[in-house]
Amino acid sequence: MQRMQRPEEFVGRRQEDELSRLEDPFSIQVSSELFELGYTLLTDLLAPWLNPSQPTHLHDALAAAATQLTQSLAQTSPPAFILHAAADTRPNASQPSVVEHRFTPNAMGLAVLQIVTSNVRRLVLSHVDPAEVGLQDGQDQLIQALEHLIPLGTKRTDPLFSLSLQAAAAIEVGMEAFYPSSQQRTDMLTTRMGHGATLEFQLRWPVQEREQEDPRYERLILVLQLACIKEGFEHALRGTWGVCLHLVVGLPSTQSTADVLTQCIAESIQQAGFAGWKVAAGAQEVSITLQRHLHWNRVEKMGHDSGSGWIRVYPQAVATYDDVLVEVNAFVGQHASGAM
Repeated sequence: MQRMQRPEEFVGRRQEDELSRLEDPFSIQVSSELFELGYTLLTDLLAPWLNPSQPTHLHDALAAAATQLTQSLAQTSPPAFILHAAADTRPNASQPSVVEHRFTPNAMGLAVLQIVTSNVRRLVLSHVDPAEVGLQDGQDQLIQALEHLIPLGTKRTDPLFSLSLQAAAAIEVGMEAFYPSSQQRTDMLTTRMGHGATLEFQLRWPVQEREQEDPRYERLILVLQLACIKEGFEHALRGTWGVCLHLVVGLPSTQSTADVLTQCIAESIQQAGFAGWKVAAGAQEVSITLQRHLHWNRVEKMGHDSGSGWIRVYPQAVATYDDVLVEVNAFVGQHASGAM
């Protein structure tokens, strides 16, 4: 399995020899047993959501133990250090939200998701065939569990927000492992876009692959804005010219996102000088990805992504135009100093 993207640091690029030094041990740190155990732990720890028809013994035992520990700490510790109880985190719990600590079922489930994410990333970088470690082309139980968790915590106030966000991160970094076929990834990209998605075009400077800067990216932003005006698409430009720009575009709910991308957007990108661009998963000068979560870690993601241009597609079920614009405004405001 070939690595499709070249990882980068948030500012500056890693050298290929640095990456190759990291790859060697990765291939011996992942195994079918690891992913089988991860799935088993997730379904037991998060049984009320992932396996509601089965007994929830482990979840119940951990929830009870967390409550007892909290009570003990409340009796022995100063008030400033008291941990709030997270006794019942089931879907129909009477408390709308809880303050979790490391011994609750949710916190333990989050730790398992972090381990899975780390090892999936290692698997992708190691070039090991995913089938050799038990991952079966999108049909694996672990993959289905991750996909099931994502829509359960899309808002920051949701009890499962941290779990949802980490599950989305696991899918994102492991796309090539979970769905090895590029055609399979492209089909998933196009079929899940739906109608009326929000598009985020992101450009990062300086673009200097050769001795001089590449002007196509500046041209791309200008051409896209003209296309939005012509088509009547709601849009907003944020960021700093010459540093990092975000063009957020809201498509009408009646229009197929895939159709807009393959026609209007593709023509604009090709007009800007990217002649071979198409709606396809994988490495391109302007890559396109499906966002499964609104609140992804932008700094971390940009630290791994290759290139200088990206299109991020937010289906209606994930975020609205206003939601995406709020996130972009917050990110741009935080990094307005040009440290990007």
